[in-house]
Amino acid sequence: MSKIETLLERIAVALERVADALESKPKTKRREHYSKEVVQATVPSILEKPASPKLPVKSVVEDTLANYVSSDTEEFNGDLLPRTVSVNYAKLYPHLSKFLETRSIEISGAFTPVDPLILDEQLDDVAYFMGKNYKDLADLLAQVKVNLRSGANFVIDLGIVAAPARQVIYRLCSALYEMAFFDEYKCSDYPGYKIHLRANNIGIVHNFFSGFWFERYVAQEVIKVVREFAKEMNVSAEDFELIRNARILCEDGQISRERDLLCYFNGEYYWFECKSGGNYNYVDSISSYESFADTFKLKSENCFLVFLSNEVYSHKSANLKMNICSSADFRNKLKEILRKNMCK
Repeated sequence: MSKIETLLERIAVALERVADALESKPKTKRREHYSKEVVQATVPSILEKPASPKLPVKSVVEDTLANYVSSDTEEFNGDLLPRTVSVNYAKLYPHLSKFLETRSIEISGAFTPVDPLILDEQLDDVAYFMGKNYKDLADLLAQVKVNLRSGANFVIDLGIVAAPARQVIYRLCSALYEMAFFDEYKCSDYPGYKIHLRANNIGIVHNFFSGFWFERYVAQEVIKVVREFAKEMNVSAEDFELIRNARILCEDGQISRERDLLCYFNGEYYWFECKSGGNYNYVDSISSYESFADTFKLKSENCFLVFLSNEVYSHKSANLKMNICSSADFRNKLKEILRKNMCK
């Protein structure tokens, strides 16, 4: 069997496992765009949700194989299944669209939920769990990234890991295995405390672990903070808008780099960039971000650069205008800015 045939067979097996894992969950309405409905909703816990309805596996697999391009290195940009969707961004995001339009910018594209949508919901849940428990999961996620490209099996020794942290790791690994993001997951308890893993080597998995999960986490935190703040201050969140991975087209036809999160709430516009790249030096990126904010007249206090790791502190001394914060102190900083804007 050729390498590409082996990979396609793995995709089919993975989707079959997804279907089996999601078998008994009652159907829920999926909201593809962040709006007032999402602000009023709760962000569920990864393991508090029952299993989901069985997917039409044969159709999903056939569509996936029919649309898959034979490439050992190809990565998907979001969708598990490629699809063409005509989106009226001005209708979906009227405030953000008008704000950009006055600056001769239009939205040329944005995040599209993974298809099937039930999988996208699970990705949000997993991402939120990872963000909230990152301290316990940091070493595991680093090992996954190292071994992801090769698709090699690897072993993680949890012998010196505290019992509560071990349980967090087990929960995440089980969830990722059931979602077919891990091809293999075996764990040995006392006295060994080791887990044997192999990640699924397909594009959607690469994208998720390369940083898309952190964007999902930050987006959900923004939604939660806005919802909590609106309730606390007794203000409406009816006009809340949040667009992810917005690709913006300038008047001269040049497409600027996509922006991770753009948000509108209570008369103010916010921008969030999410960084999860380990020890990568973001000095040049930060300079371009501040240039973008100045050029398009975004208030510096409403611009956030959110780091996953503690490297945030190496940038705080650079006399930067935009808010530089870690994932741990991000929500408190956002609440602080929301209160300041409310008092103006």
